[in-house]
Amino acid sequence: GGCGVTGFAWHPTDPGAIAWVEESEGGFALRTANVASDTITATEVSVLRTAVRPVAWGPWGYALQGDNGLTTVTPSGATFATADVQFVAAGSDGRLVVARPAGIPLSSDWAITGPDLADQRTLDRFDALEEHPVAAAILPRSGRIVLVSNRFGDGSGLARIEILSAEGTREAVIRSGMIADSIAWSPDETRLAIGGYYY
Repeated sequence: GGCGVTGFAWHPTDPGAIAWVEESEGGFALRTANVASDTITATEVSVLRTAVRPVAWGPWGYALQGDNGLTTVTPSGATFATADVQFVAAGSDGRLVVARPAGIPLSSDWAITGPDLADQRTLDRFDALEEHPVAAAILPRSGRIVLVSNRFGDGSGLARIEILSAEGTREAVIRSGMIADSIAWSPDETRLAIGGYYY
């Protein structure tokens, strides 16, 4: 095992569960295993024809990113949908934040969708076109959406951290003087850590 693995993703709530894609005779096999047990047995979920890597999964299924877009797969292994989008973040409930089109993670055209990838509701989040998206998250407990972008210019309030409700309405906007490039949150969702740098 482990030969030609394109990528892997941990399960959001089961600490020992991992999914990965590796080259197989029929194409690219999506497999899962629980690495917390004494004997690790891989289960084959699906075989896909094109090279993809798992970016998120959960009880709702799997999200697999390829060069030409995002494919979602049901828990039983059937292909659910494919769209010309770039994965940005996933919620444990299966909601996905995506950027359009695929291959441009810094596209300012961000949307939120479900595993069907069909109902892509645009996230109206930019004051101006100079905003550059860098990170996003869907918090597991509240379902809130956190979006991080930067603007380059006069040096004040370069980073923009926007917090939306689970329904997508704006709750708060935080500005920072640094260039943000990563976010993390405490398990109780009361504290947000923002990583970045000053220049």
